[in-house]
Amino acid sequence: MLSFFHTLLCAKSVVHRHESRSRIVLRSDSSYLIVDCTIPMTADSLSNYLPRLSDRLIVLGYLRSANIQEFGTHKSFPCKYTLEALILKQTPGLDLVAWEESIRLE
Repeated sequence: MLSFFHTLLCAKSVVHRHESRSRIVLRSDSSYLIVDCTIPMTADSLSNYLPRLSDRLIVLGYLRSANIQEFGTHKSFPCKYTLEALILKQTPGLDLVAWEESIRLE
């Protein structure tokens, strides 16, 4: 199992919350990525507000490609922040370096 830290500077990001898990979608010009988080994001959870309270969000989860349909169902946050993700499983063929280089900050 591939396990390492990777920092992504995100121009756009959105969060889908669920009682038992959450999903964070990162967008660059070239592709969409989804991090399936293991952090609970219940209504009273502090993690609900992390994108608003801090420019840094720690996520433990799975990184995979997303499609436009998945991305389009999420509500955008107006702020930019750095996502430090411990990637437990990387989708084969996913080039993180190329994806990160394609990001354009607004």
